[in-house]
This record gives sequence, C-alpha cells and structure tokens, in this order.
Amino acid sequence: MVGKNILKVLIKIFLITVILEIIVFNFRHWESISFPQLKKPLVRVEQGIEPIGKNQYKVVNTDEAYLDLVGVRGNFKNLYFNCQPETGIITNVTIMADDAANSAGLNLGDEVIVSTVSRSNFLRLHLNGVSNYIRIKINEQNGFSFFLDDPEINIVVPMSISWIRMCVVFLLLVLIKTFSPNSVVYAERMTIDKIWKKCGLIIFIGLHIVSILFISQLILPNKTMQDTIDNGSWPAYGQYNELADALEKGQVFLDRKPPKSLENATNPYDGAIRWNCVVTEGNEHFDIDYAYFEGRYYSYFGPVPAILFFIPYKLITGSQCRTWDVVTLCTILFCLASFGLIYVIGKRYFSNLSYGIYLLMSSFYFWGGAVVYLVYTGNVYSLPIISSLLFGTLGLTMWIAARKDGYLRKRYLLIGSFLIALIIGSRPQLAIILFLAFPIFGKEIIEEREFFSKKGVINTLLVIIPFLIIGCSMMWYNYARFHSPFDFGANYNLTSNDMTHRGFIFDRFFLGVFCYLLQPLNISPKYPFMHIVNTSNDYLGFTNIEFLFGGFFAINTLALCCLLVFKMKKKLKEHGIYAISVASMVMAIVIMLLDIQMAGLTQRYMSDFGWLIILSAIIPIFMLEEIAKEHKLQKAFWQILSMLTGVCVCLNLWTLLIPERYFSLLSIRPTLFYVIKYLLFF
Repeated sequence: MVGKNILKVLIKIFLITVILEIIVFNFRHWESISFPQLKKPLVRVEQGIEPIGKNQYKVVNTDEAYLDLVGVRGNFKNLYFNCQPETGIITNVTIMADDAANSAGLNLGDEVIVSTVSRSNFLRLHLNGVSNYIRIKINEQNGFSFFLDDPEINIVVPMSISWIRMCVVFLLLVLIKTFSPNSVVYAERMTIDKIWKKCGLIIFIGLHIVSILFISQLILPNKTMQDTIDNGSWPAYGQYNELADALEKGQVFLDRKPPKSLENATNPYDGAIRWNCVVTEGNEHFDIDYAYFEGRYYSYFGPVPAILFFIPYKLITGSQCRTWDVVTLCTILFCLASFGLIYVIGKRYFSNLSYGIYLLMSSFYFWGGAVVYLVYTGNVYSLPIISSLLFGTLGLTMWIAARKDGYLRKRYLLIGSFLIALIIGSRPQLAIILFLAFPIFGKEIIEEREFFSKKGVINTLLVIIPFLIIGCSMMWYNYARFHSPFDFGANYNLTSNDMTHRGFIFDRFFLGVFCYLLQPLNISPKYPFMHIVNTSNDYLGFTNIEFLFGGFFAINTLALCCLLVFKMKKKLKEHGIYAISVASMVMAIVIMLLDIQMAGLTQRYMSDFGWLIILSAIIPIFMLEEIAKEHKLQKAFWQILSMLTGVCVCLNLWTLLIPERYFSLLSIRPTLFYVIKYLLFF
C-alpha cells in the first residue's frame, strides 16, 4: 500500500516538474512571442573597436570600445547579442540605450556573454516607451578580438528544455514532499524496522554521497592541483605522499632538500628575511608550507592519514595516492558516520524521536560542519580535518552505543577510544573530545562504578590504553623531529607569517569570535549573490586572515538552538544528555579560541569546531519535538525545522559559487558557473 502511494506521489511530482519546465522555466520564450517585431539593426563601431574581418572585431581602445545598434526604432524588449571571443569564452559588456524617459541615454547595467552558454546571448531589456538605439560597451582589454553574429532586437527566445534542471526540480519537490508536516516520515519512530525506512535511508544517504562525489570533482583536482605538484609551483599539495615515503624508510624528515642559503637566515620564518636570504642573495628557491627545522624539511601535518591511507595504497598499487581522493573517501565515510552518530544518540536518549527528524538532523550535522569547503578544496590542508571529524564521529558513536541491555560492551569502548586517539596524530586540538567520555559515561562512573574502580578496571584500561599508546607514539615522533614531545611542528611552517613569534594576544579573541561566529553574510542582488566578507577591523596587530564566507551562525542559523540547552536544562537532565550537549559546546569554544591564537582566521577552521556546535544544537532540537507533541504543535515545528534545515544546507552548498574564493568555480569552470545561473534564473 505504501509503495502504491509513493508511486502516485512520484507521478504527480513528475507531472508538476514537466509543467514547471515547459511553462515557468521557459517563461522568456512565451513572453517573447508577444514582443513587437522589428527589423534587424545596423551595427556601427566607434573608434575603440576595429573591424578585422567579416563579423570579426578587435578592441583597440578599451575606453572607447563601443558598438552602436542603430537604424531601428520601437519598444525594445530584448536583445540577441552573440559574441564569441577568439580566445576564451567570456565577454563582459555594458548595455546602454535611450527610451521615452531618458532621451540622453540610460546605463542599463553590466552583463556577461558566455559563448558556451547560448542562453546568455538573450538579454531581457526593461525600457519605457520608444527607443532609438542600443549602445554596447565591450569591457575587455586592448587586443581582445571577437566574432559577432548579427544582433537582433525583440527576437523570439527559443524554448529550452533542460533535463538537468528537471532532475534537480524533481528531486527538490520529492524532498519538500517527504519532509512536509503531513508526511509519513514524522508519523513513524526513528527505529529502522520497516523496509520502506531502510530504502528511504539508503536513498537519502546515497543522495549525499552523489553530492560529495560531484563537489569533489568541481575544480578538476587531477589537473588544477596535480599540475601545481608536477611543476613545483605548490609541491605541498603532495606532501602526504612525501611523508608516506619518509615513514616507509623509517625516517621522520622528508627527502626534499631545503636550500643551503636558508641556514644563513637569521630568522627563516620571517617571510622578508627568508626571501632576501634565499632568493635575492642566495639565488635559490624555498618551498612554502613545509616545516623547516635545523636544516631539514618536515611535515607538520599529522602522520596518521599517511599511515592509514597513503602507505597501504602505495604498497598495494605501487603508485602514489592522490590526496583529494582520500579527502573524498573520508568525507563519504564521515557522511555515513554522521547518520550513525545521530541514530545512536536518538536511540539511547530519545525513545519517541521521529524518523523524519532523524533524517533532517543527520543531514544538518553533516553539511553544517563546513565539510563543503573541505571536499571542494580536497587538498593537504583539508585531509587532517576531515579525517579527524571521521575518527571523532565514529569514536563517539562507539562510546554512546557501548551501553546495551544494562552492561558496557568492551569492544565498543576499545574501538571508540582507538578512533578518537587517532585524532592526536591527525588534528591534535580536536582530540579534546576525549573528555566527552565523562558526560557520556557519567552514570557508569559515578553511580555504577564501572570505571575507576576495582570492578571497572578493565573498562578503564580499555578506554585509556589506546590514548596512551597513540599519545606516547606521537610524543616520540615529535621528540625525534623537534626535540620536544609536545611540539607538533606547526610553528616551524614556512608560510606567509612567522608563527614562532605569533604570541598570545587577548584582544585577538574579539576579532576572531566575531568573524568565526557572528560575521553577517556579504549578499548582493547580482549572481552569484554571495561573496567573501569584509574583514576590515580596528585590531592593530597581526592576525592571519584568509577568505571567509560569513560567520558560522549566519550560514547555519539553526545552530543557534544550542543556546536552548540552558533553557531546557531540567528536561535534558531527565534524558541524561544535558552534560553531553554543554560539554560539546564548551569544547567547540575551546577549539575555536585555540585556532584564533595559534593559526588565525580561515574558512576551513570552522570545521574544527562547527560539528560540535551543531551536535550541541541537535540535542535540544530533539527535545523540542517532544515538547511540540505535548502541546499539539508538532506540525508547525516540523514545517519550521525542515525549512530552516533546507536553508542551512543550501547556504553551505551555495558557498561553492563564491567568485573570490580559492579555486573559484568562475575561474576554473566558467561554463558550469554560468550554466547554473541560467538554469536557476530564467
């Protein structure tokens, strides 16, 4: 019966999708049919443009590069302008015209013509009354040559059926229907006990995995990043392979040789001194983003990913492993782990949690943790973070699931501890989550004495020993490299600033907390609408600031629900999960403050603490569902929650289109960038 209902719904959604594609998304076609027909205009070039062949022109003076469309008079509704550059695919233009209200002419605005996106050739004009000309300025440099088809005014825009858009719309409508207030997903408990629930979960997770795979290939990493390794312009992208090679040989330093002149630098970590000593005076080259110490290069990235992924891959295949492939793999595994963690939390602490809320919050936990940035730029900087999120999420899942039928399953304790301990060798500051063991096992420690007691000695050892083994191993590794068991080497990184003298400055916290949590989004009314934020400030000192997209709460507004923890203290204590939520929030703050002082402000560092904020927010959201049911407000709650979750996920995904970011899609895949524009905005 459920299957038949689902089939009927899917058929209805498909029909709606077809109607939307034909009527709504082709609105410009139907609209243009009624436009008054006009003859073709004449093309007149000004002195800034020189004809060089049939329908071919060249910009010779960019300040005067005008094309005038004249010899036609009427009510101009649209313009067909097919400009094809001799090299490249993009032409930036400014459109000007006169009309009944502006006899001296009107600047209508700038537009981009993309030769590989035919829809960009049709420009909708909004003029009043009769116009006499259109002037087009070619906003390109001198020497820019292009071919131009005969422009037309008031042309009928051809109908365009996009199967990609239809698939996306169909999928969105299915998701909207699935998470609508009257959906069956809220009528059923979270327990995966029915075939349709299992299938639904598999499909939902599958959708996430397909998205991950798509995002991971957007910047063509096998070309864009591999080229920088091969040509030596940024060899650090291959640093994990170098570390794997070193560890395989039984050495802690890399085979890469630093320039001899670097030893003569009074402070090799000062960029100006280093450049003058090595490049200017020594006529040599140094490698950026390697740790340099006592005449050798080291990797300041944790060795665990190299040991778990790169060395085995090389031993099996005989070739080097690509870092971005490992990042993609870890992101997929993190996605699976996210659904696992939220499931065990709901199962253990919230007996009446709905299946729909479980799906929504699992998705929010995954996307909200800023993993979009990590998998999109799947380089050597992303890997320690995403691997640590994977280890941490799996470890917490094991610990929470350890309690079953009144006793602790020892293998879960051991595996959970081992996974979390691996963070020490990946992203050390995230290893602070080991202290979540105390709120997770609070009852077992205090009331049941299953830890730190004679009867609980085995449980205690199973939790502690993995941390001792991996922690001591890392201490030896650090000592072998930098003569200190507690020095991970990040300060010795040859980067844009001297981290050895960064220091601890209290006032830096104010700037960092604002930028990381509260900075508003930079929104404009022109595609792609979102831009990097302005981080200008009154802090008179040094803080390393890279491109930021907005504060964590601006992108993930739903995460503000973490503040409800204190309002729901009593109820959450009754469920035995208050301490976990508070501890997650505290640890997120500690990690964020450490990042502000030790590293600076960088978009990817939001992944260090964001997942813990979201975890602390999901817990009171689960509690809110119970409260909403008690007050017969569950449908309103489900509606609001699904909308807010959708907005948060969409904002995280929309950051992919920010044009000023590293590996900008506009620069690497401009056709795709503008295809998205014309698929969405018609």
